[in-house]
Amino acid sequence: MHLHPEDYLFNGWEDMYDGVICNPPYASFRRFKKKDYALEEIQSHMGINLSGLSNTYVLFILKSLYQLGKNGRAAYIVPAEFLNADYGKEVKEYIVKSRMLKYIIKFKDNTGIFKNALTTTCILLFSMENNSEPVELIKLDNPEKLGELTVGAAAPVNGRDVNGRDVNGREGKSILNPESHNRTIKKVITADKLIPDEKCRVYFYTKSGTRYKNLAPFSRYARAVRGIATGSNSYFLFNKTKQAKYGIPDRFFMPCISKSYMADIPFFTEEQYAKLLDSGKNVLLFNGQKNNEEHVKKYIKTGEDGEINRKYLLTSFHCIYLKGYAADRSDIFLRIF
Repeated sequence: MHLHPEDYLFNGWEDMYDGVICNPPYASFRRFKKKDYALEEIQSHMGINLSGLSNTYVLFILKSLYQLGKNGRAAYIVPAEFLNADYGKEVKEYIVKSRMLKYIIKFKDNTGIFKNALTTTCILLFSMENNSEPVELIKLDNPEKLGELTVGAAAPVNGRDVNGRDVNGREGKSILNPESHNRTIKKVITADKLIPDEKCRVYFYTKSGTRYKNLAPFSRYARAVRGIATGSNSYFLFNKTKQAKYGIPDRFFMPCISKSYMADIPFFTEEQYAKLLDSGKNVLLFNGQKNNEEHVKKYIKTGEDGEINRKYLLTSFHCIYLKGYAADRSDIFLRIF
């Protein structure tokens, strides 16, 4: 084994590898001091113009794919955000054109793969072999099921493999053990059907419109513009227990959905919100602006003592809401974190 004590993104572009296993750093570009130089490296070697809103892990994906040798393979565990974000378009475009992508294994969004890391997670498997193979999309709701997945051959049953595809008597090839097939959500799609402009979530989920009739697009009634996060969810978000601890009255809180998994059904009503509140979820947003109530002032003081007011978002922006405009131009406020 040879260790190279140098910055991977800026060195060794001429080196080729038979295998890559990577858990790259996840960091926003705004914290990356060498952002401009890194973007220039990707552009000069690969001809890809990445967005300045990208995340550092996509740089590692692109560079290591560029360095895969003949019959090389690569495996990454990374956040799944780039699959659905605008900045991921150029990355997906390169991946689709290269035909190297073989599997996307996506974990359920509320699955904590890494302790204390609030991020979505997926595993990407690439290979330089057989660029005509389709891409297999697998969704797991439990990380423990990862051990049930194996790459290898599965004997055909009635002329079809475990994916139900006609193999005409040939040996079927799948990543899944037959025993684990019924406990995963899986699709097979040819690479040319993957559209870089499209969010990859459409391949993993059934659109509500195909299950429910008479639905209208949200854009018919309102336009939403994404705001910013709180800057400190642990400070601004409450459940009923925390509210009682600090003695802050109800009027200083607004209802909010702090995690996407809390609203994972097509129709979210006040009844669903009440269940979240009763179950102890953090669905109360503290709003103590311009108020002299004693308990509110004490809690704000604890935030100042903990230097919450010095955090990046709180020193750079002035709002913590997502603001939209309804068709009649009246304001709508939707909290998002």
